[in-house]
Amino acid sequence: MKKIPLRAFPLAMLFGALLGAGEGLGLLHFSGLRFEMPWLEILGLQWRYALLGAVLVPVAYVVAGLLRLKRDTAPALASWVLGTGVWVLGNYWVQARMLRGSSMFGGEGLGWFLGLTADVFVIHLLVRAAAHRAPRAALRATVVLVLLLPVASPWIMASSALGEHAADTRGKPDVTLVVIDTLRADHLGTYGYRRADGQAVSPLIDQLAARGAVFENCWAQAPWTRPSMASMHSGLFCSSHKVNNELAVLGDDARTIAELLYQQGYRTGGYSANFNVSVSTGFGQG
Repeated sequence: MKKIPLRAFPLAMLFGALLGAGEGLGLLHFSGLRFEMPWLEILGLQWRYALLGAVLVPVAYVVAGLLRLKRDTAPALASWVLGTGVWVLGNYWVQARMLRGSSMFGGEGLGWFLGLTADVFVIHLLVRAAAHRAPRAALRATVVLVLLLPVASPWIMASSALGEHAADTRGKPDVTLVVIDTLRADHLGTYGYRRADGQAVSPLIDQLAARGAVFENCWAQAPWTRPSMASMHSGLFCSSHKVNNELAVLGDDARTIAELLYQQGYRTGGYSANFNVSVSTGFGQG
């Protein structure tokens, strides 16, 4: 059995970094994500994809062997890693952004699936050809792209900036919506819960509740985060906003509370530690 060419690992890491930069720049441009130092975020994404590329080299080696494909050169193995990455990311974004979770094997979905599968082989052939005819030039071009793409991130982000406007909220109250995902009401002091030693478990929430209105009965519209938050932000039932599976995103036709406030002159913003409530899942509207 032939050994895996050691040069395949740094090459795959390089291609992985290129792929990570590409996805990062795409996210910045199309999703409206804002970062203080976008180039640093791109670099972090590049490193994660580079490590993933190295991990996938043995997998590519085994798969190429099973399919009786050429696997005795480092560029060949690295190109399979790059092509597979494009295939996975391409199918994900097509499903999440364009087809909105419809079947991958029906109509338009099947066309995209087959097209992206063909792209894997095209990428493999192009990389092999470049490595064979001008290996040093191809390598230098890839290195330059990997190094320069993070530098381009501030301009990419600026080109997708949301419309800014001067906030005019004179005489209007500040509005802050705080959501703690999966927090149990029956473990809050506001609703009568106490620890065995009698100490309060949520003193700050209890103080806030004492100065405001407490609702005794509330019903979530779904048992998991994304559809439940879609209803909270849009005021729609799950049957209307249709954010009911892992690939579904909140559509542009849903008017969110942030959009309504923005139209009334508020400066709006959102911060989330949960991927289900993010710009990429449709919650950046407004």
